[in-house]
Amino acid sequence: MKRIKKILWPTDFSELANQAVETVCSLAKAFRSRVIICHIVQPVPVAVPAVTFDVANYEKEMLKSARANLQQLAISLRRKGRQLKIKTLTEVGQPAESITGIASRYQVDLIVLCTHGRTGFNHFLFGSVAERVMRTSPCPVLVIRAREKKAGKD
Repeated sequence: MKRIKKILWPTDFSELANQAVETVCSLAKAFRSRVIICHIVQPVPVAVPAVTFDVANYEKEMLKSARANLQQLAISLRRKGRQLKIKTLTEVGQPAESITGIASRYQVDLIVLCTHGRTGFNHFLFGSVAERVMRTSPCPVLVIRAREKKAGKD
């Protein structure tokens, strides 16, 4: 079995994305892997050029916020006694394309992410970042199906 040296964990800071953290940490510890945590800021679709919205400043602020959130996440994981080597990355782009691009550039051995497991119309309407990553990834992808919240529990 090939050694897993680098694991990429894309996050949008949602509860769904956080469901992958235990798997990522367990794999990283078992293989002594470096963990790359990334967040992709989606570009603002500007349909009307006359809009007075400052797109560049908005993206700059979103990147700044994402970097701060990733640093806090990395600190939190290290504080829990996990001796992890963590790198954080942010970029502006389409999520699936950016994730596979990062995997290629950093020669990642495994991508770990969660999915809602939507089907039917919802899948058609929203698509699936996980599915697009699986189809275009330069490395294996471990997709974790989201756990549903049980009634009466947070």
